[in-house]
Amino acid sequence: MEHAITINSGAATDSGYNYDHNEDSFLVLRNLNLFLLADGVGGAQAGEVASKMAVESVADEVQRFASGSQLVPDKALKKALIKTHFHIQTASSEIPAHLGMATTIVICWLFPEKGIFWVAHVGDSRAYLLRDGVLQQLTEDHTILNQIRLANMLPDDSSLWPARNILSQTLGGKGLISPELRVHDLRTADRILLCSDGITDMIPEEESLEIICQDESLQTICKQLVETANLHGGKDNSTAVLIEVVSPLLTGNGG
Repeated sequence: MEHAITINSGAATDSGYNYDHNEDSFLVLRNLNLFLLADGVGGAQAGEVASKMAVESVADEVQRFASGSQLVPDKALKKALIKTHFHIQTASSEIPAHLGMATTIVICWLFPEKGIFWVAHVGDSRAYLLRDGVLQQLTEDHTILNQIRLANMLPDDSSLWPARNILSQTLGGKGLISPELRVHDLRTADRILLCSDGITDMIPEEESLEIICQDESLQTICKQLVETANLHGGKDNSTAVLIEVVSPLLTGNGG
């Protein structure tokens, strides 16, 4: 007997204690099971403009590709990200107040009928998978520090490294981008977290795991993540989007 596959989600965001505005943006397209989160950078309100432009532009492009007869998700995501990158670059060059604006982005696109989901990202906003009580990071930060770490050239005390928070690529930043895209299997009861660095920089991963594992509504969990980031200092805007597969999947072997 066929049954509906239920995907639940929650989201919360806060400006934190050091900012009078929020440069994070998120967008949920339930008709596509598409979830987007962006963390803007730039002076004045420019980061806010860039992040909002990013989630809306990528979502519009993905919807356009999804309406075609032959959808290839990774190609659709990559094309949408590259087009949005140039779109933000152009907007940055045309409006003096927006000069230099850019943004990170992380995307989750679920295909529960196939038992898979895609994650795409540019920058250091992250995606995590909670499965069987284990929290797994699905993305690698696009930062100078992480590039050095991946090249096995990290200094002994990386906490003092001056470039630890400098992004190596952003949407709208200088030059070209190389988005990372990965496909993962999807299982019933999986929880997928998208978050900005205002969450990951403030909350130890062990504490995040405890919060995400709670038997609470996804909205409540997202609010608690944001509140906990503020309790730990709230040095940045913080945003969390949490997704859960509720009903059994029709297909997919969970491997």
